[in-house]
Amino acid sequence: MYWFETKDCENSPVISTRVRFARNLEGKKFPQKLTGAEKREICEQVKSAFADEKMLFVDYGTAEKTVKEAYVQTHLASRALAAAGEGAGLLLSEAGDVAIMINEEDHVRLQAISKGKKIRETFEKAKAWETRLEEKVPMAFEEPFGYLTACPTNLGAAMRASVMIHLPCLKVTGRLNALTRYLNDAGFTVRGLFGEGSEESGAIFQISNQMSKSAAPEEIISSFERIVEQIILEEEKAKDLLLQTREKELEDSVYRAIGTLKYARRMAFSEWISLYSLVRLGKEIGLEEAEKCENLDRMLIEAMPAYLQLRNAELLAPNLRDEYRAARIREMLG
Repeated sequence: MYWFETKDCENSPVISTRVRFARNLEGKKFPQKLTGAEKREICEQVKSAFADEKMLFVDYGTAEKTVKEAYVQTHLASRALAAAGEGAGLLLSEAGDVAIMINEEDHVRLQAISKGKKIRETFEKAKAWETRLEEKVPMAFEEPFGYLTACPTNLGAAMRASVMIHLPCLKVTGRLNALTRYLNDAGFTVRGLFGEGSEESGAIFQISNQMSKSAAPEEIISSFERIVEQIILEEEKAKDLLLQTREKELEDSVYRAIGTLKYARRMAFSEWISLYSLVRLGKEIGLEEAEKCENLDRMLIEAMPAYLQLRNAELLAPNLRDEYRAARIREMLG
């Protein structure tokens, strides 16, 4: 089971929540300076800390490219880890809601991920797992810097909280740029669907805190909760404006999207994510036919190209994946 296979959370533009801690083992060089043998040793130390858990370990020295890409697309691992190679790995909890990247930029990137807006709950889960790790394996910490990390911006608590959030109304009304500038000035980062370096797709964004040097984890989470609520409020205001000025046009776009999803025999990912965005917006404004479309957020992840190929190894050609994607969407829409 994975985090995205749980029931969709209704009435929130937040698709998922992640909290991540970056840690490095005490007395060890950063991964960029380690040999393959040294990296493998760190892998074993981290794995041994969770020996009493039923965890899946993926060896990134031997894993296939499609497998690595699937973990990127399901937000369980980063592109940096996919490129790390020998001595790098990924530990996954049995519930698929905790992922531990080993020898990415830092020795450990431990993250918890939840569906919907569960900021405090996800933080508590990540913190509990991080505490267990540190009880078994000493981590590099030095006053006044805090936890030592490969990138100076991560010093201190070395914690990132982020949400994947759907903001179609802010995008359509042209208010998104002003919000982005405000967030950047307030110490938050706005990125695309797959995080750093990725483009926005389907009005989906990742928003996270930038630095954690001068604040305790609890303070970071409280600040992040407030900013997410503020973003949701701005999206609500933009939605009200759209309904006042373009309601029929909006309804028409949503119903056309539903019709395409229900009957299309081929569906490229770029088309799917645009239609997903429209139908999800329809759910948010209470359109009856859109509300019948359940598990949209689960479908968002399961329709990713690499994830589809993992489900069916024969889907090597894009046209075959497009046919399979359309069939899965029709199936999940009932």
